[in-house]
Amino acid sequence: MTRSQGWVALFVVGSGLFVASPLLASVAEDLAIGAGAAGWLVTAFAVGYIVGGPILGALADRHGPRRVLLGALFLFAIANLATGLASSLFPLFLSRVAAGLAASGVTPCVYALVSASAPDGRRARWLAVTTAGMLSALAAGAPAGALLEPTIGWRGVFVGVGLLAAAVLVLCRSERGGTRPVPATARPPIPVPLGHRVRAVGTTTLWAAALYGLYTYLGVGLAHSAGLAPGAVAVALAGYGVAAVAGNLSAGALADRYEPSRVAVASLAALAALAVALGFAIQGDLVWVVLVLGLLAGSAYPYFTAHQLRLLATYPDASATLLAWNNAALYVGILAGSALGAQILTVTGFSELAWLLSAVAAAGALASARPLPPVRRPVNAREGS
Repeated sequence: MTRSQGWVALFVVGSGLFVASPLLASVAEDLAIGAGAAGWLVTAFAVGYIVGGPILGALADRHGPRRVLLGALFLFAIANLATGLASSLFPLFLSRVAAGLAASGVTPCVYALVSASAPDGRRARWLAVTTAGMLSALAAGAPAGALLEPTIGWRGVFVGVGLLAAAVLVLCRSERGGTRPVPATARPPIPVPLGHRVRAVGTTTLWAAALYGLYTYLGVGLAHSAGLAPGAVAVALAGYGVAAVAGNLSAGALADRYEPSRVAVASLAALAALAVALGFAIQGDLVWVVLVLGLLAGSAYPYFTAHQLRLLATYPDASATLLAWNNAALYVGILAGSALGAQILTVTGFSELAWLLSAVAAAGALASARPLPPVRRPVNAREGS
């Protein structure tokens, strides 16, 4: 799989996730349900992803990532079509769980296939470009869905995502040559103990909790703490998005040149420091807010690609499993950060939230500085056993 194919696949999957948020009001009105009930659609996707990731990752290591990718893309297309056809909350909820489950199979398989296809010495760059597909969905896919909704309705948007996923499925299924194949393993993958897996991806949970805990309530902080007008909030958020994509792309060159563990630790440490700075800058003028936000996004996003590279290097025989666990850990962190932020903001302000999440990022940096626990194939294991 080429990096451009990986980018397209993650862009479509990311659009299926992020487009739900701007459509919630229309969904609630159409189905005559409360906004809170509609908000469960986002949670349903995350739950499906967290539950499905470890299972589908293990299947990809045993049967080959391409086979699991095709099945997951098929399910993702069907799930989004079902979302567009749902007539009540319960089938709508089930369709979003199915979409999250399918996405949990697409993402690690794409990373594994792109990593295996990358030229020597350019693996991190290829992974960074592929990851940019997901971030581009946040910056472009979700806004495009919001713009199309008045014309084709929220149902039409989800049906459109399903059709795009079907097109990606056809593209991946028809792929021939040009990349190094990743077959199913000829022997059982080395079992990675549960404790090793949790420790290996735990820093991703801390990173995601700190970063997305801030991002979830950034609009609130900019409007209330900084007192910015809606136009200025849009400028600040746009600057954040551009810096996030740039930071993610820079991770490739950094991780290919330097030790990925150093890049991951530096990224988490920078997130911790700049979260403190944001807590102070949010009380100042727009120039300082935009500057700190840009530095924060540009410094924080290299972590994810760098840590993926660490996982691939440490667990080559269980790469899909660990990448799936890592992506599940990302969603656990997003949910935890959002929940923590909601509780903090009920008793204090955005600055205090930023300072607390800085401590979470610092804990992640300290944990990331420790070597990942390796695993070795048992001495009595034999080829083909």
